[in-house]
Amino acid sequence: MKNIISVFFALCICLSVSAQEHMKFMGIPLDGTIDNFALKLKEKGVTYDAVKSETAGPGGRIFKGMFIGEDATFMVFFNAKSKMVFGVGVELSYPDVESAHLPFVNLTELLQNKYPTATSEASKDSDGDVNGLAFNIPDKTGVKRIGFILQTLKVSDSYQNGGCSIYLMYTDMDNFQKSEAINNEDL
Repeated sequence: MKNIISVFFALCICLSVSAQEHMKFMGIPLDGTIDNFALKLKEKGVTYDAVKSETAGPGGRIFKGMFIGEDATFMVFFNAKSKMVFGVGVELSYPDVESAHLPFVNLTELLQNKYPTATSEASKDSDGDVNGLAFNIPDKTGVKRIGFILQTLKVSDSYQNGGCSIYLMYTDMDNFQKSEAINNEDL
């Protein structure tokens, strides 16, 4: 009888864990290991950039591929110890601010349409200037925040470059907090 109760209890725990909702990026939940996440990106035509990944340091891997029909660079963030993925950054590059303006506005509208229950607020840089939007993404019930998407515009500081980039940062709240807890164990 004790074994039956133990098995039932274990099943209940497994079901509650599997029911946990996670942020998604390109339809892929921001959950699981970096190796599994990389395989799912590969299935979508995204390729690993080994050379740039060496400069990313522990907890980051860089990929190249298409995002909303444009060439993009992706940086997947994961906990270096557990290998658990918690975020993805996307960079879309443009030659100047004028050419980035319409895609930035279009992305905002696409995000608002995809996440109609999300709340948004202005994102500010370190100087306090508005540089984009932060979308807080609720779960299906609308009670809990499962993640956020930060959309920012960055103009190159280099006079010669003159380029501009749209950055999107997708973050899963549960896995980000788990990563922080793992890192804090060292303190």
